[in-house]
Amino acid sequence: MYDAGFVPASVKASRSERNGTAVLRFDLGPGREPLRTLTGAAAVAGHVMQTAPRFVAFARLAVVNGAAGLLFGTRDEPISVLSFTLSGGRIAEIDLVANPAKLRRLAIQH
Repeated sequence: MYDAGFVPASVKASRSERNGTAVLRFDLGPGREPLRTLTGAAAVAGHVMQTAPRFVAFARLAVVNGAAGLLFGTRDEPISVLSFTLSGGRIAEIDLVANPAKLRRLAIQH
């Protein structure tokens, strides 16, 4: 099971990195209102801290296209995934994919 404090703590810790820039991208798929990409550790950490408590109970650790990630739903029927790009031991990029066409093509292991 997923540690509820991992992502918020990792992104929050990256706030103190003056040279690093965190990025959070959203791919919700066609027919859904697009969300703008968030850039900057404070913006990313703020979004994660605000939204993670609602969804953390549904998260399962997973490997998404070879990267560390979280799976929401099942491997055969994913609802969404988060994948993480790490830099210097911190989360530098988060990609949220809820686009059904892309979810079908992802390689997900858990």
